[in-house]
Amino acid sequence: EGLDTRALTTHLRKNGAMAGIISTNIADPGALRQKAAAMPGMRGQKLVPRVACKEPWTWVDGAPARIGRTESGAFAFKGTGLPLLVYDYGVKWNILRHLVQAGFEPVCVPPCFSPQDVRNSGAKAVFLSNGPGDPATLDREAAIIAELMKEMPVTGICLGHQIIAQALGARTDKLKFGHHGCNHPVKDLVTGKIEISSQNHGFHVILDGVQDVKATHVNLNDHTLEGLRHKTLPVMSLQYHPEAAAGPRDSNHLFNRGGSPAQKCNCENAIKGAFHEKSLPARAGVAGHHNPGGRRSPGRKALCNHSVFGQRAPKLQLSWQGRALHNSGPAQQARGAGG
Repeated sequence: EGLDTRALTTHLRKNGAMAGIISTNIADPGALRQKAAAMPGMRGQKLVPRVACKEPWTWVDGAPARIGRTESGAFAFKGTGLPLLVYDYGVKWNILRHLVQAGFEPVCVPPCFSPQDVRNSGAKAVFLSNGPGDPATLDREAAIIAELMKEMPVTGICLGHQIIAQALGARTDKLKFGHHGCNHPVKDLVTGKIEISSQNHGFHVILDGVQDVKATHVNLNDHTLEGLRHKTLPVMSLQYHPEAAAGPRDSNHLFNRGGSPAQKCNCENAIKGAFHEKSLPARAGVAGHHNPGGRRSPGRKALCNHSVFGQRAPKLQLSWQGRALHNSGPAQQARGAGG
């Protein structure tokens, strides 16, 4: 009783997010103030080790499952989709559901899974998950990704976006308020479309001075970065959550949801097209639908020749830097390497 919530709102709006405390058994304001001041801030907090997996695992029939490996280190991919390695920094299960729907077969690995282990795994691309804490504390994780992005497609969401940015030479900083909730307007700088997004992060990426990286999405509330793409490497990422459940669903199209390789979807082109500057459409289309000649055709769902995050991919160009990105069969998986 007696709390002036309007004054509190004005104070926070002026000074930014800060620690607070509410008590039902301590009446002394001074004692409560000391307790609040003793709470650790988020800056400098390395929380990923508390929530990340310790051993590789996979997603089968809508649930986590163990996965085997050969002596050489190749994972026992079942061939149900394009082999995808997911760095688990605290991954949301709904991200894995969307990846499976998009035609991928995800295997989750610990944050410090080495580049050589990735090469030996049989995966064709890398995905970085969401997770908690200050991204600036994850130097080792960023160094791993900096090496991998020279060799294969890399993409990520939320904390994964921040780690990718750091691997590219960008910096991160704490937001004054943080982005939390399901009503954040984001502008796609490629299509000009504005979508309402779900967000939950306290840090953001600053691209100032980073070469060969362009912003793809921006927050319309505070104009902070919400997405990026490298101009020459197969690398892109998003700060917000297109997979958010139970919504909003404006950004669901950013996952390729057209089907699986078994339905003759060209997913090897999809994963390349997601990351190439040349794959961007000359004119804005309707995300998630075929759009020949720029005409709207809302009744037809996109096939996998659309990119992982919705940009249309070229139908040709079957390799990146001479490396085929095809969905390997059992014989290829068996010799696919180790670690």
